Amino acid sequence: MKTLLIITGAGASNDLLLNKYKTNPLYKPPLTKHLFNPEYEDNRNPNDTWIKKCLDLYPLAAQVGDEYSEENALEKYLISLKQGNALEKNRYFETVKYIQHLFEEISIKYVTTNTGLPSNYLSMINIIAKSKYNNLVWINMNYDLFADYALDATCQERIKDINSYTNLQLQTGLLVKYIKPHGSVNWWRRNINQDQKTIMTIRDNIKRGVYPEGFESTYFSKDISIVLRKNIYGTTIPSNCIWFPALIAPIGEYSFICPEHVEKAIPDLKNTTDLLCIGFNALDKDILALIKENVFKISKLLLVNGGQDYAKAALKRLRDYNINILQDDNSVIYHHGFSDLVKKDLSNWLRT
Repeated sequence: MKTLLIITGAGASNDLLLNKYKTNPLYKPPLTKHLFNPEYEDNRNPNDTWIKKCLDLYPLAAQVGDEYSEENALEKYLISLKQGNALEKNRYFETVKYIQHLFEEISIKYVTTNTGLPSNYLSMINIIAKSKYNNLVWINMNYDLFADYALDATCQERIKDINSYTNLQLQTGLLVKYIKPHGSVNWWRRNINQDQKTIMTIRDNIKRGVYPEGFESTYFSKDISIVLRKNIYGTTIPSNCIWFPALIAPIGEYSFICPEHVEKAIPDLKNTTDLLCIGFNALDKDILALIKENVFKISKLLLVNGGQDYAKAALKRLRDYNINILQDDNSVIYHHGFSDLVKKDLSNWLRT
């Protein structure tokens, strides 16, 4: 089977739609540098007081400050929170709540159609379906649902549960393994403690931004449920259950949220030499390690980062991590963005 590996990052959702489709600019998917930025939030929805209730989220931008000139400044700061004292760990878990809230709203409100389907993701899938490839491994670094919408529109069956992601097939026959390594806005974990008094105490603490020691490992199941429901963490649905988002804030090096998805894709990774990266900055060491350990050589690579400077930086990180890329630098860098790729050049690249 001819397998294509695609990795999409924040830049792909940021350059999501073709111009003829109507969008709500207040909910344009952000780049990493927009996260926790007061100006971004105030412009997006100045009346959204929910964000301001999250513990110390606005000061995050001030803490990172001018370091945003470093692409991985936010990553470094969030790592320090997760490894810090109890108060700092509380701030880290609040960022998880913020990310879920933000990207769920974006997933629902950015595209002003009933389906959210007319995107570059949909165009990309349709083009790949007509190509020589009959197997696709898609690693999507984004929390939003725009790629999910496109797959639901083109696959024989919609994504209906956590096991569906690695068993998708397009109407044309293309097999798809779809991996969201850092979680999704519609992924949730439920509490495993059945004592009602303890449940209510945890719920009240989560609402106040206070998290008990061992919060992730002790209080919540590893099993993931798919639910699209507004802000259900800190609530009990039903009364004996608490939900918390199953996603990880962007800290660069961590375990996968759903390792079973990755394990199922490894045989396909070992059999591919073709890689398309869209909006991927190559800062995530877990993804770099996955490529290095399983994709033994890359003979066909294209880096789409909205311009050559970001693409060159991503390529340097790939090479510095000793990823075996056989092409020269100039042949792998795409000088434009996602929209230009699907409108002009993707079909030709897939044919070569």
